[in-house]
Amino acid sequence: PPSTPLLSLFDRLFFILLRLRMPSGHAAARLAPEGCPPQPDTEQVVEGVMLINAANPGPFTLRGTNCYLLGRGKRKILIDTGESEVGGEEFLRRLLSLVGDDEVNTILLTHWHGDHTGGLPEVLRRFPSARVLKWKGKTGGGCVEKIQWEGRDTIELFDEELRLDVDWGEYGAPRSLVAVPSPGHTEDHCCFFMPESGVLFTGDAVLGYGSTVFETLYDHLQSLHSLLKCSPSIICPSHGPLRREDTASLISSAIQHRREREEIIIEVFLGELGGRCSGGDLCTAVYSKELAPDVLSAVYGRALHSVTQHMLKLEVDGQVKRESEHDGNEGAYIWSKASAGHTGAPDCD
Repeated sequence: PPSTPLLSLFDRLFFILLRLRMPSGHAAARLAPEGCPPQPDTEQVVEGVMLINAANPGPFTLRGTNCYLLGRGKRKILIDTGESEVGGEEFLRRLLSLVGDDEVNTILLTHWHGDHTGGLPEVLRRFPSARVLKWKGKTGGGCVEKIQWEGRDTIELFDEELRLDVDWGEYGAPRSLVAVPSPGHTEDHCCFFMPESGVLFTGDAVLGYGSTVFETLYDHLQSLHSLLKCSPSIICPSHGPLRREDTASLISSAIQHRREREEIIIEVFLGELGGRCSGGDLCTAVYSKELAPDVLSAVYGRALHSVTQHMLKLEVDGQVKRESEHDGNEGAYIWSKASAGHTGAPDCD
């Protein structure tokens, strides 16, 4: 992983797991999880919207990062760019075959992770006049310093209000594309929505298969509720297959999954552990009921992060409190049941 203090422990873990593969060029060495649904290399979502798989399979990327090409006119919009070291050449070939004699004049980034931004340099070599846009994120800087690209300072950051025209050429008036900021997976994560067709590009906030990881659970749940309000007819995730039916249930099931996990954590915390324990003890008590010791050991860091995020949300909700900070070790948090007078923000569920 890049050796920079700007990367959090969560970011470093993501990079480490993302790069567990053979040397550059051996994309087949990084496989999608067993049972992951098959996907075509390219797929038409609706007229004027094409899915392009970035040919970078892996445990986090599934069959690969889904990028999307928008527009029926000469000027196209591209959402995300895949990776550079894995699948980069194949993704570019797929992209160029669909663009043909047209051009990509706008590139939108859902968030800073390398499987979404790594292909930027090559795409921009082919389309040097394209603008690169991304949401500024909760802290205002858009996490651009984390993007592994020398030209990252040229990325244009936008506020919550962004509406672009998707060129429809001779087929009619431009279609609208609006930004739906959705922090949680990362603090700079942003989805995009085409209201005329009901197509929602969910990035890593909602996957087509499995569940996503998140930096901040509280923000993630709020974002899921915001996405529900879009009432999409088609969900276009960055990983996993398209969802054309029961789209609301895909989002609501992600909320329900977190609610059920929270109920388990509360039950163990108040019951077995008596309402006071360390984060590490809570993680072990929760997951040892579901996972064999060797499996829990292998995924302990991710499990601990998940439990910690649930407890941080419960702290905001006013149900628990921290007695100590963790100094970089989430397992060292000491948690206790909140007193009757301790209140937090309303439950975002």
